[in-house]
Amino acid sequence: LTRRTPDTVLTVSVPLSLAMRWLVPRLDRFRERAPELDVRISATSAYVDPIREGFDLCIRYAKHVKEAGLASTLLIADDVFPVCNPSLLKGRNALRKPQDLAKHTLLHAEPKIVDPDQPDWRKWLRAARVKGIKTKDGPRFSHAGLALSAALAGQGVALGRTSLVVDDLAAGRLVRPFERSFRSQIAYWLVTPVSDVARDKTRSFRGWLEEEILS
Repeated sequence: LTRRTPDTVLTVSVPLSLAMRWLVPRLDRFRERAPELDVRISATSAYVDPIREGFDLCIRYAKHVKEAGLASTLLIADDVFPVCNPSLLKGRNALRKPQDLAKHTLLHAEPKIVDPDQPDWRKWLRAARVKGIKTKDGPRFSHAGLALSAALAGQGVALGRTSLVVDDLAAGRLVRPFERSFRSQIAYWLVTPVSDVARDKTRSFRGWLEEEILS
């Protein structure tokens, strides 16, 4: 990929979990809207500089984005809450109240880049005022999407972020056993080189993203 890609090519860098669980399932709607554009998606959880690495747009998972030469817009602010396979709501160890988590496996998302503001089980349990649950036990995954895949398979309870579980909740593949949630301090930001903000393809994709989030 090179800087100043042709007007018929749109290059986008997206965090892996968001790409898999939110963007890609919706991408056909953008292609129908802008069939003249050749969309190229690069999924990574690493830090990406769109100017140096040649992307038209970049979605970052961060607390904020303030860098010279970049224009940033808050895209998605997630709520965080437990999710699980519907089967965990039944049986002898059915999840009925937060204290029932002690009878189930907690699934953890632990990215390689450690951030103290990253949503985790300790934060949710504190928000729910629940004590006595061991948060050191349970499988660890490098991406939130992997922890959610384990939850879909009925392997335990994961922490869901709104953007990553909205489709599974709507389809009934995942359920929220409890209503308690908290707002993540880390959000998804749309980042664009200032020089590219006014380009037609950039404005088209940004406008489509905003419509999808509101729909």
